[in-house]
Amino acid sequence: MGSGHCIWSTRGSKMVSWSVIAKIQEIWKMVREFLAEFMSTYVMMVSGWAARSGWGSARAFHDPSPC
Repeated sequence: MGSGHCIWSTRGSKMVSWSVIAKIQEIWKMVREFLAEFMSTYVMMVSGWAARSGWGSARAFHDPSPC
């Protein structure tokens, strides 16, 4: 353990390589970026649908009268 390339797991005697940790962090970063893009696209799609269906207009919320 003196070389600094591995750390000891607290749950047993298995060693965890720093490269494995770096790979997991890289994958997690890609997952977060994908979810952010997906949510952005979903919100834009839903807001576009709401605007087309009349839910996006102020009148739909503030003036319920038919006149």
